[in-house]
Amino acid sequence: MKKHLLLIILSVFFSTTMYAESASDYVTPIGACYRHGYNQLTANEKRMYEYMLSQFLVFEANADDYQDIVHRVYFDFYSQGISFTDPNDVTRMLTILNRDIPELYIMYMTILRYDYSNYMYYGRVVKQSTPESYLSELKQCAAAYDSISKNITPEMNEYDKALILHDKFIDWADYGGMTNPDASNIKGSFINKKAVCEGFARAYLYLCQRAGLNCIYVTGQLKTSDSPETWGNHAWNYVQIDGVWYLVDITADGGFPGVCGHVAFLKGKDYYNANYKVTYVDGSNGNVNTTSYKSIPEISDVDYSFPTSLSNQTDEKKQIVGIYNIEGQRIDALQKGVNIIRYSDGSAEKVLR
Repeated sequence: MKKHLLLIILSVFFSTTMYAESASDYVTPIGACYRHGYNQLTANEKRMYEYMLSQFLVFEANADDYQDIVHRVYFDFYSQGISFTDPNDVTRMLTILNRDIPELYIMYMTILRYDYSNYMYYGRVVKQSTPESYLSELKQCAAAYDSISKNITPEMNEYDKALILHDKFIDWADYGGMTNPDASNIKGSFINKKAVCEGFARAYLYLCQRAGLNCIYVTGQLKTSDSPETWGNHAWNYVQIDGVWYLVDITADGGFPGVCGHVAFLKGKDYYNANYKVTYVDGSNGNVNTTSYKSIPEISDVDYSFPTSLSNQTDEKKQIVGIYNIEGQRIDALQKGVNIIRYSDGSAEKVLR
């Protein structure tokens, strides 16, 4: 009897220790989704990418000094058979990981550090994160994906999947939380439900990766006014549908309660070139440079041709009850730029004139 009881205890012990959940359980495996930067790497660089990601996902809460604002994540490259001669190669990998993997929001900057006490490079994780809190947050993000994607079925085409993720996410989160550092990542988007353009774009990247759609995170500028012409730093996505890349800008289509438009959904070059630049206001390019991607895809010459059966149909019974500008102020007629139209059935949409 005692022997039998001991076997049960040992069985429970090993099952809980060997199969305990970890952060890696909630990060889409590299081979299971499209990672733009990873696809551009050499075999040695891919080993570096995979190893650095694994180290971040098993980081330890080692920031015990009140002056230390980060946890250190050490990289023992040589023990892994990973060779490099230029530290900038490692810095570039941090940047690519930051752009490729939205789950890696715990990373504190992409600047490489070196510890002369043990002769190892290290990355950094924000001090507020612990392995336990990180796992809990990733589980909440996964639950958000399950809710947003619940109407997606295996037989759906890529367009249907992209549309559902677009519309349901806009219902999920609102634009805001500018003073919160998580407004620029998926924690802000999925857990706090308040994020800015960067958080929205990373959230859509996360959703597409989990749904099996090819998607990348893109940064640059958005035109905010025609007269006078003004531009502001912005973030959005490229999404591939039926082998062709298109613009998707969640922020332009949503961000306000009850508002879901398709002004910037699966757009081609004409709309894109008129409203977007892949360089920041200071002229730098965060997408393609010596520490980021080698290139980004060319988007379609034309907008996506929407299926007739799914095109927006205006209900004759639905009447316009109000028109508002982007600041929420009521106006008498459509103005040039983004307008918010509210209808008699309680729905609303964004319209770009």
